[in-house]
Amino acid sequence: MDLNADVLTRKNVVYITRHLVLALSIVLAIELLEYLLNIKEPDSSKLKDAFMSNFLFSFFGAVLIAPIYEEVVFRLALKKSNYYWFSVFLTFVFVLSSKFILTQIVCSLFIIGMISYQYVYKSNSSRCFLIILSILAFVSVHFDNYNENELNELGKLDVAMLFVPQLVLAVFLTKIRLETSILNSIIFHSFYNLLILSLALLFDF
Repeated sequence: MDLNADVLTRKNVVYITRHLVLALSIVLAIELLEYLLNIKEPDSSKLKDAFMSNFLFSFFGAVLIAPIYEEVVFRLALKKSNYYWFSVFLTFVFVLSSKFILTQIVCSLFIIGMISYQYVYKSNSSRCFLIILSILAFVSVHFDNYNENELNELGKLDVAMLFVPQLVLAVFLTKIRLETSILNSIIFHSFYNLLILSLALLFDF
């Protein structure tokens, strides 16, 4: 894995901090827009239920486990890596576990894209296609945080706005992965989740 970046350098800390501030600013602006437009959200989600049942374990999972897991799944194979098959296997887990057909299709295409990029198509266009599939797969797996019936009851704009923050996060994480290392994207993801959860707890965000 590409874990050899010196993350403790001043330049790297500034790089991550700058991207964190920008990403959080965009997401908070989206939340404000949703409030102004009176965008509806599902009454419940797996994340909320998990935090209500076991706060400490869920907080630990969201800040540490989820960033590592999701970065290995969705960003590791965006660069050449001997460990890309970890991404393939873990993405296949999402294919089997998701209750949404769209998620299954997108994740399956992402698997094909990862394997093709490693062995067959190594052009810039194939890499761009892989990046797009990575972002779409990351967004789509978050569908499973919600009840399918509740999502179906929402309007198209409500559903779209619900997943814009995941889209923004995916774009930032992809940029960081491509410009630096998988370790940086994990660190960014971890701090992003920590800050978002802290805001949610403090302001019912």
